[in-house]
Amino acid sequence: MEENKILDNFNEETDDEDNKILDNFNEETDDIENVGTRLTYTLKKPVKYGETEIKALNIDFDKLTGKDSRAISRELQTLGITVLVPTLSEEYLVRVVVRACEEKIGADFFDNVSMYDFNKLTGRAKAFLLKSEL
Repeated sequence: MEENKILDNFNEETDDEDNKILDNFNEETDDIENVGTRLTYTLKKPVKYGETEIKALNIDFDKLTGKDSRAISRELQTLGITVLVPTLSEEYLVRVVVRACEEKIGADFFDNVSMYDFNKLTGRAKAFLLKSEL
């Protein structure tokens, strides 16, 4: 009996901590204008992609479907990249952002973004996926 109470308390505390962490992912910052799962991300350093200089990305995670997830998985398999946990795979997260972007970019766009921007963008994709799993 005592053990069940301890586990119940642990689960309640852990759930609260997990929710706080996820909420922190969604707090507005200087470089992100967030409206639900739609956001405009201003790059710290503009990126030349093809003939275009991209200064910001408009991202809508809500437009993604199961078809997108399966297509990303197939693409990575074709490239010989094994993904065990999509939420923890940078390659998967990059492609989630690419598919959610209104701008026409490919995964290669991320080769030239700053590490700061890379981590912010993939972090937003990760937060979206984690929140959808709860």
